[in-house]
Amino acid sequence: MKFVRVLALLLVLLMLLPAYAACGDKPEETTKAPQSNVDDDRDGEQDTVPADLKYNGETITFLVRGGSNMNQYELACEDLINDPVYDAIHYRNIDVENRLGVKVKAVARNDEFPYTDWNNAL
Repeated sequence: MKFVRVLALLLVLLMLLPAYAACGDKPEETTKAPQSNVDDDRDGEQDTVPADLKYNGETITFLVRGGSNMNQYELACEDLINDPVYDAIHYRNIDVENRLGVKVKAVARNDEFPYTDWNNAL
């Protein structure tokens, strides 16, 4: 019986060892992100859209699949909802509309295979 208790205690200690080891400090060189020559910051991107490019209030309509609303929200973010991605899309659309003089409109379609109605709508 004593052997079983000692074995059980040993197994419990072995199970707790990884949790204890994870709490320790890691050496500095293993916590640093790998260095990369690629700059992911888009703030430095050069703007190549001509400043005088205007479309005089044209409506640009995008036909999107609206089954789960996921695709629709890539373009149609009408209001701010306190979601970082959704709100960023909303502001992007406003910037495009103001800058190019257009109105962005997304129309969601829930067509099924073979997508004849979808193709006709296009």
